[in-house]
Amino acid sequence: MAGTLFAAGHLLVFGPTAIKLLAKIRRNDADAQSTESLEMWLKMHATRSFVVDLPAVVCFTIGLLNAIESVV
Repeated sequence: MAGTLFAAGHLLVFGPTAIKLLAKIRRNDADAQSTESLEMWLKMHATRSFVVDLPAVVCFTIGLLNAIESVV
């Protein structure tokens, strides 16, 4: 259950901001400031990786190991 909540946080908490930043990066307008948007996205991605992605992977790995242990 915890892994699912962390995985949902990836999309629900960080998703809208990531989509806006990626749209700015993809635009090649002079006023789009794609380099600054990319810098912001990289910082957000690193934060997201450590705050929600890594805990989700740990939770799912523990769940898998517990499931395998109960089968064997």
